[in-house]
Amino acid sequence: MQRVISHEIGHALGLPHNMKASSAYPVDSLRSGTFTQKMGIATTIMDYARYNYIAQPGDKNIRFIRQLGPYDDYSIEWGYRYFPGNL
Repeated sequence: MQRVISHEIGHALGLPHNMKASSAYPVDSLRSGTFTQKMGIATTIMDYARYNYIAQPGDKNIRFIRQLGPYDDYSIEWGYRYFPGNL
């Protein structure tokens, strides 16, 4: 539920779907616990990647569900940035 709500809040903030985000990370990164715990499974929660479909049963400490990603941070920071003197 938290991920769906986060996705819908993204729309309320003006973010569109980003279906390319799930192809941003290579397979070996999606099987790395260190990588997925830090970066998530896609660069944005606005993708429809629901789970880490690449992870295997023997992989350790893997994140399986999506979270806010670096693209979300960048998009919000850029979209709501204040530019003094340009009003």
